[in-house]
Amino acid sequence: MSNHDPHIQELITLKTIAETLNESNELAPMLDVVIAKLLELTGLTTAWLFLVEDRGTHEFVASRNLPPALSRDDNEPMRCGSCWCLERYDDGRLKNAVNILNCKRLDNAVRYQWGDTEGITHHATVPLRSGSRRFGVLNVAAPGKLHFTKEELALLESVAYQIGSAIERMRLYAAEQRRADLFARLGEYSSALGAYASQAVNRAELTKQVM
Repeated sequence: MSNHDPHIQELITLKTIAETLNESNELAPMLDVVIAKLLELTGLTTAWLFLVEDRGTHEFVASRNLPPALSRDDNEPMRCGSCWCLERYDDGRLKNAVNILNCKRLDNAVRYQWGDTEGITHHATVPLRSGSRRFGVLNVAAPGKLHFTKEELALLESVAYQIGSAIERMRLYAAEQRRADLFARLGEYSSALGAYASQAVNRAELTKQVM
């Protein structure tokens, strides 16, 4: 990350990420744009993000600048199997941003010769959350970077919290939209049912129309 005026850079990063999140209304495009902005502001090169709905299941939803070893065959190494960061997330050990000393996916890439890792061997992992609710993990890395400082991890944690809050906001909005749509459809059904009831000759005909 940038060594020039680190505290000012941190404020700029948080402000820019917040503005980016507030401009977004769709989840997947938002995640893609925000991790690109994060890399631009921090000087890191690579990021990827998993959303987790239920324990033991995850979805690879966004990435930027994955090395060929991880992006091969339409990102198959990212879409298949688990890894140490997700295992820590699932069993509750991943509570804050941490250094992952080794990455299982990168280790497998070297072991099975999947391709070039472009010098990336380690990454930082941070859980995405809003209050007590958790949504997944964000990983960031750069070639040759083996360690993230406490300040860097704190910044990543703040960004991840912003992302988590945005995810929760979007999901609540989507739920409200679905609820509004259901009420609208229920209103249409009630109106139609009332019209049928006024025209029905007998109960059998009314039952047929209801069905």
